[in-house]
Amino acid sequence: MGATIGYERRVRVRIDRDRIRVGDQSGFEIATGGGDELSAAEIRQKVVRSVQLTVRSWGNPPDRFYWVPAIRFEVTPGGFLFYERLNQVFRSWRLSTSVDFTLPPVSQPPLRLMQGLFDESEELDR
Repeated sequence: MGATIGYERRVRVRIDRDRIRVGDQSGFEIATGGGDELSAAEIRQKVVRSVQLTVRSWGNPPDRFYWVPAIRFEVTPGGFLFYERLNQVFRSWRLSTSVDFTLPPVSQPPLRLMQGLFDESEELDR
């Protein structure tokens, strides 16, 4: 007898301004080598393939179950348009989707409270 119950598992899709990553995969650049962006169809195709690879990496589901990916989008500033297009695709397939809007990681260490008030020589003399 075939599988009868869908077993939902989360698939993270992170959409940055210039890159999209699915699960633990390295992802792909949205811009092409010539400075143009990939078309909406190319982006959709790459993301769908990446989701399929992620689902295949789960192995076989328990008996009488089948895998159902639940898409969890993480969208940083600049990625909203790509999110909207991809969300429509997954929703049209009746897959569960959710979204978290996040800020990109800080690339510089935070400033200390008193940094800049004293130069290094004054701090060393204290």
